[in-house]
Amino acid sequence: MPLVMVIRDLLKLVDNARETKRVLYEGKVLLDGRIQKDYKLPVGIFDIISVPLINQHYRMMKDVRGRFYLSAIEAADAKKLARIENKTTIKYFIVTPLIK
Repeated sequence: MPLVMVIRDLLKLVDNARETKRVLYEGKVLLDGRIQKDYKLPVGIFDIISVPLINQHYRMMKDVRGRFYLSAIEAADAKKLARIENKTTIKYFIVTPLIK
């Protein structure tokens, strides 16, 4: 879901997309702790949307029907839930049958 839709339709902080772009270009909204100015940026599951001016933090979640919704969270919990700690590559080989 694009960031412009999240701010306009789910959070209802602004009335239209033009106001949303202005808020984003001024750097008043954080996505995962970083200022994002791209209004087309996709917001996925477990992403954190923060509005520091009004001290509100939300986490993007999915309900049982697969619809996205925003869950209000505390400032102390405004961290990503999942993080890649270590990546390893495992070498594998394919066994081919012997042809007689």
